[in-house]
Amino acid sequence: MQVIRIYYVEYNFLLAAYSSPTYIKDATNEAIFDFSMTCLQNSKNILKALEEEYEELFERKLTLSSLNEVLVYPRIIDYGNNLSYSKNNTPSSYLEDDIEKLNRLKKIILR
Repeated sequence: MQVIRIYYVEYNFLLAAYSSPTYIKDATNEAIFDFSMTCLQNSKNILKALEEEYEELFERKLTLSSLNEVLVYPRIIDYGNNLSYSKNNTPSSYLEDDIEKLNRLKKIILR
């Protein structure tokens, strides 16, 4: 069995899709929106690549419950109380939802 190890550096960015990034100084709302969208899209693209490789190697889908098989310390965004994740969905599907949420907030952010 081939093992692929991916090492990454985790940055604790608070993105506009999840909260107001007050730590970014002297930036326009448009720049903050673009930064947040870029981070979400890049994360989605990385997860899509992981999902494709995982499925090719193990002949099954990479799901939220199996994410710890490819990432050392997987993180999941806390959306608040009374909200739960389906452990059978792909990780990238949640980022696609977050990108959609950020797009819905675009007009409010870019006022």
